[in-house]
Parts: sequence; C-alpha cells; structure tokens
Amino acid sequence: MSVPMALTLLLNVLGDCFQSIDIRCAVMRGPIEWLNVLTTIRISARPPESVLKRYLELESGGQRRIAGPFRILWQVFPFDRLKEVLEGFGSAQLRVEGEVVRLPEQILADEIRRQFEHAPSLIASWNGNRWPATFYFPSSTRTTHFSDPEIYAGVKRSGWGSAEEMAAHFLGLNHQHLGSTTIPVGVSVEMPAAIEIRAASDTLPDIIVRTVPKLRSFNLYLRTDRDGRKPFVLPLEKIGRDGIWTLYRNSLKLDQFEPDDTFSCTLSHDVVPVLDEVSGCFRNFIPVPYLNPLLFFVRQFWDMQRFRDRLELPFNASPKRRDHNAQHVFQESVAQLLTLAGFQTIDLGKEEFIKGEGTEVQRGTLDILAYHASSKTMILGACTITPPEAKDIQGVIEVMSILRKRLPPDAQVLLAPIIFSVQEQEHPSHEEVRIFNSRKIRKLRALLENGQEDQFIRSFQWPYQDVLSEL
Repeated sequence: MSVPMALTLLLNVLGDCFQSIDIRCAVMRGPIEWLNVLTTIRISARPPESVLKRYLELESGGQRRIAGPFRILWQVFPFDRLKEVLEGFGSAQLRVEGEVVRLPEQILADEIRRQFEHAPSLIASWNGNRWPATFYFPSSTRTTHFSDPEIYAGVKRSGWGSAEEMAAHFLGLNHQHLGSTTIPVGVSVEMPAAIEIRAASDTLPDIIVRTVPKLRSFNLYLRTDRDGRKPFVLPLEKIGRDGIWTLYRNSLKLDQFEPDDTFSCTLSHDVVPVLDEVSGCFRNFIPVPYLNPLLFFVRQFWDMQRFRDRLELPFNASPKRRDHNAQHVFQESVAQLLTLAGFQTIDLGKEEFIKGEGTEVQRGTLDILAYHASSKTMILGACTITPPEAKDIQGVIEVMSILRKRLPPDAQVLLAPIIFSVQEQEHPSHEEVRIFNSRKIRKLRALLENGQEDQFIRSFQWPYQDVLSEL
C-alpha cells in the first residue's frame, strides 16, 4: 500500500494517533563514532512499553547484539520527540542508546521518497499478520555494507550465519529481501487503522475495522464487479475494544451480493486518501463445510445439551461422586471442549502442582495442559468457578515463567496462559493472561459446533485477537 503524501504531512495529519518511534540501527565501529549500515524506524500507535517488551523478547534466547565491530543499537522514543529525530536526519546523525550513529549524508525529511518495490516485504509486520504501512526512504545508498570483511569476521565469531541474518533478527526484517536493497535508512509508518475480513459460517464475511480511539473522519467504501465497481459507503457498528484498538463491524448480507462477486474495500480518511485497502473474492472468505469426526462420534453417545450445561452451568450438574463438585465438573468440561477442538488435553486433576527442581516445594498450580500440534500452541489453563483474582493471574504467570525456563532453547512452542471462569462478569484480559468468562466459553463452544475450529484456535494464539468479542 502506498499513500501519496510526504512523510512530514502524513505524520502531522495523523500525529494524534501515534505513540512511539522505534529506532533500530545495524552499525559498524568507525574511528570516532558508529557508522550506519542499515537503520529502520517504525512509527506506530504501539505504546513505547510494548516496543521495550519486544526488545527483551529478541534477546531472551541469549542472542547478543554485539559481534566484534558490528552491533545493533536500538531505542524507542515517544512520538512527541519526532522533531528531534527528523533534525537528526538533517544533521546526518542519530543518537541511539547514548551513541552517535553517522548516516551517509544529510537527509531532508520532506524529500524522503515514498514506497519502493520491496517495501512491503523488507520490514516484517509486528506480529506476522498483514498490517497497512507506508514505507519511506532517502535517495542515498549505503557507504558501509554487510559484506565488509571486519563485519563478516565478527559476526561469524558470534555464531551468526551472516550479518544479514543477525540484522534481520534484531531489526525485524525479512532476511530474503535484505540483498535486494542498498538503502541506508527505511521509515515505516504503520497506519492507525486496518481492515480485516472475517469468515462467517453461513453468510458472506464480516468486515472488521480496527482503529485507534483518536482516529476520526474515516469512511469504509466497497466496490464490486456486480454494480460497475461504483463505490458505496458501508455503515460501521462499534462492537468494542481489543487492547489499544476500537473495533467496528459491517456484516455483509447474501441478498446484496453473491459469493462469487469480487470486491475491493477501502478505508479512507478526510485527508489521508487511503488508510487501508483489501480486495478479493467473497467466496475465499466463506469456510468450506467441515466435519469434525471426533465431535460427530461423541454426539452419537452424549446428550450435547447436558454437555453444554456441564460447561456453562456446572453448579446445576449432578455430581458423579461425593468429592466431585462444581469446580471438578467445570474443569473436566473445559478439558473435553479443548479435546473436541483438536487439542491433546490433560486434566491435571489432583496432581496440579509444579515443584521446584529436585525438591518437593510447590511453586504453583495449573488445572489443564492442552497442546495443538499444527499451531504449536500449548494452553496453560486454570479453571475457576469464582471471579478471577489478581493472585490467580499472578499464579498462572509464575507457572508460565517456570516452564519457559525449563523448555529447551530451541523448542518451538507458543505458551498461552488462560484462565477459564464460569462467571458471567466480563474481566479485562491481562497483558499476558487471557480470561475467558462464561460468555466467551459459550462462543468457543458455538465455534466448535459450527465447524469453525480455525477461529477457535485463533482465540488462543498470541498476539491475541479477540475474535470471540467480535462474533
């Protein structure tokens, strides 16, 4: 996506929507200061603390940012320091982590060009999902390159395969596209809004729009091949919040369109002509009917209404044994729900304690472990029939921390700490722990019964997208 606006104008118009300037520099030691090899700057609505957390994650595996004369410098600035960053361009230097980084030449912000062929692929999206951004870059080229012999030697001694590989990891780049560009600086401006097309089970897809709360004066337009591709405005219904985002929805109706219609959907702003744009064929977003064999055969034996009652109304269930109370009924039913959705699930029962290595000291508890092989997602589940408290959240975080330290460093497992609560009360999910109340559990069960296991799984994957609140 390319927005035909100068960088400074775009930032002035949408300035209220941005929170952080994430600067990352791959540099080589020079005689006096650090020489820039490649610098990326991400301007976004993401709060600075989220960027700092990402820095910690990038180093959590023991990867070091220093490789002989080559290293990575990074720093996140609040957006209100934009003027300072742009002035650094004009003086051909940036100050990052207290160090001076020398750029090849002075860069005038108003003359930075928009977009180039590989821009959407060079800088990876924050979480792996599509997100609209406009890329800016100067006309100058690098004077110091990844192939420098000193850089090569330092990187090899540090265990990296190449300087490009190291830079791609820490700067958040797509490695395969590094060789196709020689620009010294790239500025990515992430739009403060995005369009998502969400599949529906028996209708045309929903169109979801995410915006920062401060974004005003935007419209959603739809064009199809059915009506000569004339645009018309789609009304948007506000449906809630997901983290920093306000969510809006438009549900398309089958009596207006046909599944084989092609469409183009544009999110426009009064000043910025395009915030985001998505196109495709409606049919591609309508899921193919799917038979869950395990659910099919379970239905031949179980009264599914009784299963729903055990899951959503465990207090009303008749206990099988004297020591089998509502907590046990609920925990057992959550484990069964996850199993029916394709998770390998263990209800830990009375063996829920994790102990210190080599000791009998109880460090924490969990109720359920559930692993989904294709998505490599491991649910660390706690179940409660009372409203979750701060100690419950902290307990799950503590267990996750212990397990993460015990995992082999090369293990590819996504840990998803979840608290399942039978209470109807809506609890805001913690930054690290998702809380599924009774309403969300009902929606999980509905997804399962409608053959929408993909959306079921997405509900547990980080970065969390609250698909349940949008259904």
